[in-house]
Amino acid sequence: MLNLGLSTAQMLPDQATAPLDAACNDDPVAEEAPAGTTVEDLFATPTTAAILSKPQHPQRPRRTFDMTSVHRSARLAKKPALPAVQRAQRNLIRKLGLPADELRPIEELLQEFISMFTGPLPEQIVAAMTAIFDLDDEEADSVNEALLQYAGDAVEDLQGEVAAGLA
Repeated sequence: MLNLGLSTAQMLPDQATAPLDAACNDDPVAEEAPAGTTVEDLFATPTTAAILSKPQHPQRPRRTFDMTSVHRSARLAKKPALPAVQRAQRNLIRKLGLPADELRPIEELLQEFISMFTGPLPEQIVAAMTAIFDLDDEEADSVNEALLQYAGDAVEDLQGEVAAGLA
């Protein structure tokens, strides 16, 4: 059977199988395929299926969780979410013993703390500091005077060197 430049899809079914039948025959007298026959001519492109394949199910979107609002306990959920600086300020105010009034803003509490140091120190603080640093101890004063007499003029020289070093 001659191939006249037609592809195997364009040939009739008996024409498309003719070269195969001739090649499969063991008969030496069988007709040989013409010289223009190629391997591509032996194969036909498959036609589309009459039954379409099942449509793919759309994939469900993955769940995403918002971890910014997750609290592990009801007690922690009641607390307002504060930046780290404000939490540190509140912690400092609590440790300093200032009233922990949650409704008052931090700036107001900080101004109250700073205003404690604008005037003279209260008597109780002065008494506590003199006790801590032994400022009212007569024995400590006598020891300091003895050290100054022993050092003598060397103390004045040291004070002059320190002043010259700072300048």
